[in-house]
Amino acid sequence: MAPQKRPASIAGVIRPSEDGDAVARHLQSRYDQVIPNCDNNASSPSFLCSGLLLRATEYSDKYHSWQPNPATAAWGVSFSWLRKDSDFKDTHGTSNGFIVYPEKFALSNGLVPVEVECLYPQDAWTSGPDRCTSHAYSSGAPAPTIPLCQDIGVYKSDDWLKKGFFDNENQCAFDLRPARTSRATVVMHSVEIRRLSSAQLGYRRNEIIVADWSKTPDARFPIEAFFYKQDSLPGKPTPLSSAQSDQCDFWRTVKKWIPIIRWEGTAAPSGSAKFLYRVQDQKTPDSCGVPPPDSGADVARHLQSRYDDTAQTCPDQPRKALMSCSGVLMRPGWVGNIWQPIEADKVSGVGIDWVRRDSNATSLRSYAGIVFFPEKYIRPPQKNVIVAACAYPDMSPSDGLSWRCGTVCQKQSPPVKDAAGWVNRFTGDRNQCAFSMDDGDPAYLWQQMMIVRQIRRFNRPADIIVNAWSAKDVEVPVEAIYWTTRDPESLRKARAIQEMYKDDTSLRIPVIRVEMVATLPQRITFSYHEADQSVSP
Repeated sequence: MAPQKRPASIAGVIRPSEDGDAVARHLQSRYDQVIPNCDNNASSPSFLCSGLLLRATEYSDKYHSWQPNPATAAWGVSFSWLRKDSDFKDTHGTSNGFIVYPEKFALSNGLVPVEVECLYPQDAWTSGPDRCTSHAYSSGAPAPTIPLCQDIGVYKSDDWLKKGFFDNENQCAFDLRPARTSRATVVMHSVEIRRLSSAQLGYRRNEIIVADWSKTPDARFPIEAFFYKQDSLPGKPTPLSSAQSDQCDFWRTVKKWIPIIRWEGTAAPSGSAKFLYRVQDQKTPDSCGVPPPDSGADVARHLQSRYDDTAQTCPDQPRKALMSCSGVLMRPGWVGNIWQPIEADKVSGVGIDWVRRDSNATSLRSYAGIVFFPEKYIRPPQKNVIVAACAYPDMSPSDGLSWRCGTVCQKQSPPVKDAAGWVNRFTGDRNQCAFSMDDGDPAYLWQQMMIVRQIRRFNRPADIIVNAWSAKDVEVPVEAIYWTTRDPESLRKARAIQEMYKDDTSLRIPVIRVEMVATLPQRITFSYHEADQSVSP
């Protein structure tokens, strides 16, 4: 059969490294792959490379289905692990959800793998404070805590069955954290337990507990597919429509298209489930519609997520400077239309602050200003106008230069091409050079700038010179207006910017509060408060 055409693209959508047909093929292959371990390594459990790690979810416009519930995330999050020899077709509560890449393939795609903590052979009715040991009765009342299997001498399938563990709250979990030995072996014992107890229990879902991933940026969460089954549940949306809503929500949030896969499940000693990619099941970026404006709270969450994202490369864009996908780009100032360059900047370039958790910045050039979207998250009608020309590791007195980048590092005599060369020659402030982003690999040069900051322990923001832009006000990628608690007067200035921007564009951009902690651990936080706003939603 000829490959099916994937949905049409629009500008700015990040494509995964494989299309829907390839995803379905890989899911089928891993489901069918009955192996005892990964890469013939007895210490590498098979869930790291085979089977499907999935979670049933329900779409809501109040949260993102791929994120853990903040009220219970610290307990661990329930998934199931599906494979031909560990088959089931039931899911908990809904008939749709998502599948994540196993660790081996998450890493190869530049994503952050989920961390598996423990595995129950059957659904265990887990609860808090620790889903690997805590359970609840069907009434919701707490059930007795059961220690981890290895801690009570249960290592094999026979040990487990002799204890009388048969389902629900009456079972122990096999600890699968890296500190445990024989992880691959106990996974296969769990598979054997399911086979031996099938006469009493049938082939129902197992339960695998994953550590809280709420600090992982959405763009680096290793989601491989949204799935649905054809069996609708009473009182629930149709599984396909719920999966389509999730697909659109992920696109609106991350601008990455994730395919929907139909799971035709079985429940047998040797399963024969099928995983199908169907064009008619997919929403497209066009049919999802233009993303609605983010709420102020969402903007603050996105800023915090990018600030906390310490990835060393941009996923899917390995040669891009990190400012293209992470960190926070802040233009200081409050006089006039600061979302546009002033006349002098059209020749000299525009100075921008860039902060990220591992940049160690605990101060800003100005305590009020605007935040720009990074290139990765530009949305129409905005344009990619913020293009870095060079990056100074420390705040620089570049205002008086006809070209703010000055004599860039690569044009020094001898040329400075890396962090070691910079540290040997310069100290910062007036005594420094900027790495040109036009002379070499921008991703590598940005990393060198970051290494310099860490060696020199600079606590002022990195000084990024960007090319002046020529764009209509509504095309400039303004994400937020900021003020800082270090200067209460800056709130008045931020409100004035918000009012001017609304007058000029008819758009409301939220005012975000920035708080800086100079003591260890150094950190900047971003939050939204209705009381800070001058323009109503």
